[in-house]
Amino acid sequence: MLTIMLLSIVVPFLGGVIIYYFKNPRVNRGIFLIQVIETGLVVYLIRSFMLRGDYHFVIGGWQQQIGIEIGVDRLTVMFMLLTVIFMVGFYFVYVATKIC
Repeated sequence: MLTIMLLSIVVPFLGGVIIYYFKNPRVNRGIFLIQVIETGLVVYLIRSFMLRGDYHFVIGGWQQQIGIEIGVDRLTVMFMLLTVIFMVGFYFVYVATKIC
C-alpha cells in the first residue's frame, strides 16, 4: 500500500518534468498515459480507503513525532479526487484548443 501511495505522488511529478524538458507535441500527448496511471492509482487508494478506513505509514525509520508520515484519510481522498478531475479537465481543454 505504501508503494501505491508513493507512486501517486511521484507519477504526476515525473509527468510534469517530462513535459517541461521535452517540448515535443508527441511527448505532450503522452501525458494522457500518465493521467490514466494516476487515475488508476487514485481509484485504488479510494477503494481501499472505503474498505479499510484511515491508514498511515511512517517513512524513514524515525519516531512518529519526528519522521515523515504519509497516509490516506477523508481530506486526502478529496484532494486526490480534485487532482484527477483537474487533470482530466485540463487534458480536454488542451485537446479542444488543438482541434479548433
